[in-house]
Amino acid sequence: MAQKVNPISVRLNVNRSPDSCWFSDYYYGELLYQDLNIREYFGSIRPPMGAQVFGFRPGRCVIHHFPKRTLIHLFFLSRTLQKSKTNPKNRSFDQSSKLIKHAIDYFVMQYFFYAKNRLKFDPASALIGFVCQKESYVRFAPGRYFYFAFLQSLLSSRAKTHTVIRPLKVASVYQSASLIAQEICNKLEQKTSFRQICRSIFQQIEKCNYVKGIRISCSGRNNGAEIAKTECRKYGQTSLHVFSDKIDYAQAQASTPYGILGVKVWVSYS
Repeated sequence: MAQKVNPISVRLNVNRSPDSCWFSDYYYGELLYQDLNIREYFGSIRPPMGAQVFGFRPGRCVIHHFPKRTLIHLFFLSRTLQKSKTNPKNRSFDQSSKLIKHAIDYFVMQYFFYAKNRLKFDPASALIGFVCQKESYVRFAPGRYFYFAFLQSLLSSRAKTHTVIRPLKVASVYQSASLIAQEICNKLEQKTSFRQICRSIFQQIEKCNYVKGIRISCSGRNNGAEIAKTECRKYGQTSLHVFSDKIDYAQAQASTPYGILGVKVWVSYS
């Protein structure tokens, strides 16, 4: 049964903390609706489109609801780790015109990347819990504070509580299963074969001492196959039956000309 359920749910309060830390009887439906909207909004801020690899890639989002305050810890991939592979000859107005509707989202993304004032925070105690063993630092940019204040005021007005956002940069893609799943989906949308993607990921994981193993599953009409199937690749140890193992799980979807491909990623940390 351990292979059929979400591995995060069976490891809560053992070696994993929940992403939504709140409880309410009367306002349960309202708070759950707010959590879903917040996570969906962060995922829609300047996502990578087409052959453009660079974009805002949020990882884990931890939300704490208090009676008069909402605290959000947002993990995201640093801009220096994202390599743009776009070809200037292939740029078209259709791809850039999609950004006009979300201009404010673009400035919010720039705020997260170029934050300059230091904020000392230790995510190893309760948040990410797996990889980060050192203190994380975030820098806030005074010039882009207007857009960040607008984002906090917008969420505060919608949630009717004071909302505080604390962005935290992730040092590597392989510190979060959701970032790996997003990376795989971006490469699948660029018409890269699934086996080639897995081969490159396995080569990079060999350099990460904190990763014990990884398991990747892709379902759908991969490479334009007439019949949908599920392909799985595995590297290292990923025992889902041992609840003491630190396993992170994520799923994502890739839109291709032949349909939607479902991607699932299991990562085991030491």
